[in-house]
Amino acid sequence: MKDYPINAIDSEYIEWLKAIKQQIRSTKIRMIKTANTELIHFYWRLGQMISQKLKEQNWGDKVINKLSVDLRNEFPDMQGFSRQNLYYSKNFYEFYAGQMHISPNSSIVPQVEGQLQIADNYKIIFDIPWGHQKVIISKAQNIEEALFYAHQTLSNSWSRSILENQFKQQFYEHYGQGQTNFSQTLPALTADMAQEVVKV
Repeated sequence: MKDYPINAIDSEYIEWLKAIKQQIRSTKIRMIKTANTELIHFYWRLGQMISQKLKEQNWGDKVINKLSVDLRNEFPDMQGFSRQNLYYSKNFYEFYAGQMHISPNSSIVPQVEGQLQIADNYKIIFDIPWGHQKVIISKAQNIEEALFYAHQTLSNSWSRSILENQFKQQFYEHYGQGQTNFSQTLPALTADMAQEVVKV
């Protein structure tokens, strides 16, 4: 095999390098998405365990303080076991399970390798980063609103601050009111005027 100098194969090498870089980036993104999905599944199961145990045993909220301390002592290198985050996990589970009318025994049940079984239209909740989840369950009034913001977050790649701003602007309440395709089909000034006409 002849060893060509790199300048003799520059263009071919550059294209090959681009393909390798793209493969690395794609793999990295898939790994991050998989890790995020697993983390959200974990928070669901953790929230379910906390919610059910508190109901079964009639334990007060102080048990969450103790659980937080015990988990942080056992797993000092892991984040996510603060008292506040444990409450978020519990609220995350109760918010969706309550509105999806999931019973404790037939809820999202573990499948092969810890996968969860859930209706297709709710799977999106496991694709949203945990920080976004906390915003959604804290601010959404019902599951329809929560799923709306989850879909919008994924479709538009919203950051957490943009998501929070959309809640402040009541995007869900205003979505669809006077919604048109004027901005895509008319020149800018005409589109703005047409949009104003629809508002009247």
